[in-house]
Amino acid sequence: MRRARTAVPLVAVALVVLAAVGLLGFSESLNPIDVLLRRGPLVPMPDVVGRTRPRAAADLTTKGLVPKFVEEYSLTVPKGAVASTRPAAGTKVRSGDRVTVAMSKGVNSAVVPDAVGKQLDEVVGPLRSAGIKVTVRRVWNDAPVGQVLSQDPEPGTLVRGREVVTFRVSRGPKPRKVPEVVGLSTAGAGYKVGEAGLVIGTVTAVEDAKVPVGAVAGTRPTAGTTVDKNTPVDLLVSLGAPAVAVPDLVRQQVGAAANTLDAAGFRVVVEAVPVAPGSPDVDVVVSQAPLAGTLLRPGQTVVVIVGAVPVPVVTTTTTTTTTTLPPPTFPTSTVPGGLVPGG
Repeated sequence: MRRARTAVPLVAVALVVLAAVGLLGFSESLNPIDVLLRRGPLVPMPDVVGRTRPRAAADLTTKGLVPKFVEEYSLTVPKGAVASTRPAAGTKVRSGDRVTVAMSKGVNSAVVPDAVGKQLDEVVGPLRSAGIKVTVRRVWNDAPVGQVLSQDPEPGTLVRGREVVTFRVSRGPKPRKVPEVVGLSTAGAGYKVGEAGLVIGTVTAVEDAKVPVGAVAGTRPTAGTTVDKNTPVDLLVSLGAPAVAVPDLVRQQVGAAANTLDAAGFRVVVEAVPVAPGSPDVDVVVSQAPLAGTLLRPGQTVVVIVGAVPVPVVTTTTTTTTTTLPPPTFPTSTVPGGLVPGG
């Protein structure tokens, strides 16, 4: 019984050894894992540069490789021969791998066009089709977007291989910033807007208590906004503070009426009409212009008519003395908004 048990492990070991030998026999890389994973053996990439397409294809397929043919320009390899491979010759690859084979299109060459003043898209096509490298430098300029401003080399130059043609191309006018013009007159604002490369758009009146009447209260777009050259800038011109209703001043004392108007921001003008001494209308507003409730903007004028007693003037001659009443004059005292007659 002991001999039978010992024989079983020996048989298992022998089977493993035989299996390993079998796998090694089927694997050119002596790696049984390649067989298990169904990977082809490692082979060196053949050197097929300079060969014709059929010859290169034969050399590659002999190694179990799958060629993919493309075309490219070459400075050294004649047209129709292999110019390069990817991967390069000598690189370890696996049988069954796809490799890229570039067939030479010959030496690339083209004549540089006269491009200045033309659109880049109109002139660059033949150069790129010929495989010539084109460098484009875009700069701010008032010329239309895409227009060629300069070129190197000059028109008519024959360029070959890896030579580079450089075009300097307009990216259009440089963007501008809307200037700050609040508080300026429309003429002053127009000058600054034009100086910035922009133009005046519409002019709209707006109510603004903080900006003097006739001055610019704002712009659309607002100051500091970046816009394209020649963008219209609308001006908002101040009408001053919003209109308010004139208060009812009739029967008020002239001083109180003047204070009321001054507090509302109106300009006060006092006019007098004669009344008899002792009249209740002395130093009292008997009428006003405009009437109460009329809408005026601060700074506009309100006239108040006040009753006042005329001062007699005595005229003396060599023969007689007479007393006349000239047009009424009034002693005055200063109150907010204007001169107010005294009683």
